[in-house]
Amino acid sequence: MALTGTGEAERGGISVEVDAEGVLRRLSVTDVVASKGGRVVELGVLTAVRAAQSDVVQQAEALTAQAWGADSRTAQIVSQEYGANLTAPSTQALPNTSGPDGGTW
Repeated sequence: MALTGTGEAERGGISVEVDAEGVLRRLSVTDVVASKGGRVVELGVLTAVRAAQSDVVQQAEALTAQAWGADSRTAQIVSQEYGANLTAPSTQALPNTSGPDGGTW
């Protein structure tokens, strides 16, 4: 069983799936969300990817804790390794590059 994580944003209008390394494997954006402009989609995708990457970390930590115990050295190492895969930038750190129309594609 391959470990994957899922995340959503914009009330489910953006959904993603990432692999165990946090790499985006699936992306879905509804027409309703797309019509809101590039900036909304940009922030929504980043939010969903961040949530999916966190989902992978939580799953890995739970599986490791179940197998070796939550306080084991193995669990700590696995948590650190998967935590390093949280690569999606924080949406708070992004500059607002959108124009008066709300963004560009």
